[in-house]
Amino acid sequence: MENFTIIILIFGGLYCLLIIAFFFAFKRSASADFKLIKAKDKIYKHHTFSIIVAMRNESKNISNLISDIEKQEYLHSNFELILVDDESNDNSLYLAEKLLYDSTIPYKLLQSAGGKKNALAKGINESKNEIILFTDADCRLYSKWVTSFNIKFSKSKLMLISGPVVFETSNTVLNNFFRLEFASLVASGAAAIEMGIPIMANGANLAVRRELIEDIGDRVYFSDIASGDDVFLMSEARKKNGFDCIGFLNHPNALVCTQSPKNIKAFINQRIRWASKSKKYNDGNIIAIAFFIFVINLILATTFFLALFFGWEYFKIYFVLFFSKSLFDAALLVIFNRQFSSNKLMIYLLPLQLIYPFYIISIAILGQFMPFYWKGRRF
Repeated sequence: MENFTIIILIFGGLYCLLIIAFFFAFKRSASADFKLIKAKDKIYKHHTFSIIVAMRNESKNISNLISDIEKQEYLHSNFELILVDDESNDNSLYLAEKLLYDSTIPYKLLQSAGGKKNALAKGINESKNEIILFTDADCRLYSKWVTSFNIKFSKSKLMLISGPVVFETSNTVLNNFFRLEFASLVASGAAAIEMGIPIMANGANLAVRRELIEDIGDRVYFSDIASGDDVFLMSEARKKNGFDCIGFLNHPNALVCTQSPKNIKAFINQRIRWASKSKKYNDGNIIAIAFFIFVINLILATTFFLALFFGWEYFKIYFVLFFSKSLFDAALLVIFNRQFSSNKLMIYLLPLQLIYPFYIISIAILGQFMPFYWKGRRF
């Protein structure tokens, strides 16, 4: 019992230290980017961008994305939109062509087969500009999205910049749980990048200099993994140029809103898809952090069951670990939600913390062998 308690306290203490480090890293990153975006000195280079979007059966969403891109407060001649249709069986391509026909945005409509990575690779090959900017067809963008990335690239030597992503709001209980859980991932990923241990990026909001993607793209887009173009691109960038070539754009102007899973089944399927990539990780940072998070949640789940069956002594340990973890997680989530979402979500924190250890363990295991469905395909 004593040795078990010591182990739990050590892991719990290390977790709290990690989240404290994340908290201050996130604050530091946000402070720097707010100063950068608001700086009076607006003399910076105007890069050219190629916005690449792979779409499959997105007829319900593509009009919103095109509208948001047309509203970008960035000189339209300085960016192009490349939409690559990945074997849609609806009228996505036709609708996109109709919407873009009279647009002032330079654009290309392409067709591809074989999945999202092939579509992105084709888009990259057909692009011409300095910086490749990725988003998804079901996303919504703020009008200063491109401008924000331009400033960040102009004021730094970064090669890859990840941006903030949140789930859109539908004000259902499930949606609020999904939004809060996703916020914890994005906040941790942003903080880790600031700390020089990049572990996470999201292809819904990602920008890469052309010279880098031409150098490492083949290792990412022509692999045998269905998804993961974002994380593996980030990992290859770190291996090629070091951690200081990667940054996070920590400002609301760069925010991308993506659609939340419609129900629990869709949510679980999405998380299994994400977890399935872990079999191919070869980045020590990602493996170490993922393993540590798995262990701390395994300890929480184990201690919970021990408390149920063996009583008060184990319950005291569980109580201390649970509320310590919840407190430090809350601190990070509050500063993230204040900037990008809503702190009203925090009322869901304790219920989420109760189920999270069992959820994360289950997803980690299922992701190793269970198939998933993505855009109508089975993997």
